[in-house]
Amino acid sequence: MVIHNGNVFCDDGIFKKMDITITDNLIQDISEVKKETAFNIDATDMYVLPGIIDIHLHGALNKDFSDGNIFDLIEIAKYQLNNGITSFMPAAMAIPYPQIEKVCKMVADYQQNDLCSTFLGINLEAPFISSIKCGAQNPENVLPLEIDLFENLFNLSNKKIKIVGVAPEKNGIEEFINANKDKVIISIAHTNANYNEAKKAMDLGATHVTHIFNAMRLFHHRDVGVVGASIDNKECFIEMIGDGNFVSKEMMRYMMALIGTDRLVIISDSMPSTGKENGNYVLGGLEIYIKDKVGYLCKDDTLAGPAINLFEITKKMVLEFDFPLEQVIKLVTHNPAKSLNIYDVVGSITRGKKADLLVIDKDFNLKYIIHNGNIIRKEEI
Repeated sequence: MVIHNGNVFCDDGIFKKMDITITDNLIQDISEVKKETAFNIDATDMYVLPGIIDIHLHGALNKDFSDGNIFDLIEIAKYQLNNGITSFMPAAMAIPYPQIEKVCKMVADYQQNDLCSTFLGINLEAPFISSIKCGAQNPENVLPLEIDLFENLFNLSNKKIKIVGVAPEKNGIEEFINANKDKVIISIAHTNANYNEAKKAMDLGATHVTHIFNAMRLFHHRDVGVVGASIDNKECFIEMIGDGNFVSKEMMRYMMALIGTDRLVIISDSMPSTGKENGNYVLGGLEIYIKDKVGYLCKDDTLAGPAINLFEITKKMVLEFDFPLEQVIKLVTHNPAKSLNIYDVVGSITRGKKADLLVIDKDFNLKYIIHNGNIIRKEEI
């Protein structure tokens, strides 16, 4: 397959007019445009991007990953791919422990389908979090930091848990991190930790922060908390919800100016009701309602989660918030892959990497989705 004359987002972060040759599901060559060449896709006046990678979402089309239904997982994966997210990592919520076991058993048996976004594993957001910073998580299902509880889940998943969220202020944090940091990414999540508690967790081996600013101690000039610790730690990857409702566009800009764009990972944190109309739904056993792609708890109108996918967020950040396209694409492709240590396989348009690509027009409309070297979606041009 040849993609001809596109504005290609190259792995140095610059758009260049190039041809891309795909062979055996891999990017074989990226070369200067050849006028006399046979091609499959004419990308003239269009952008060619790496496939988007979402490392934190909860479902779609009213299908909840935390329900542990493999057919629902397939539908979620199809929805992601059809919306330009070529790789994804669903997150498990604070649900009863036997239900988490069910989810882990499900993913152990999951078989990848070329018509589905690539499943990268589980982001185990809960249950090892703070009961007072649950957000839209159910505090009744929060558990202590017990190594045996996690070890059981890890084994049941066939080692497919890739991220585990922890609250650093909980008892047993040092033992938990030491026991697990070499086999899973430790993420600071849903926490009331102060700066010193967060810094200690990072010094011990936590290398990730779950949705910065949300469900954590407020960033204050005399108590900078997890936010301050994550700014100071240059090795830490920082998730940030990019829809503009959970973190304002101004704060997103401040964070990029403060720490640069090498460590920020834009996520959707999208709820199971993503892709559905306004109305009432259930999230992790809690009643919520959706209005204009944002979810709220019915009981008190607390923000519950976004109902928007990561391609829509990417488009919004570029067209509505006026962030540079090159900057935003890096935050949804390069950085999530680097955060999971899979950048040698996906995350950029590079010779030898998997051919997961998007072709969009200048209005950010998806024209082609290429996954594993196959055209999955083609819009009339």
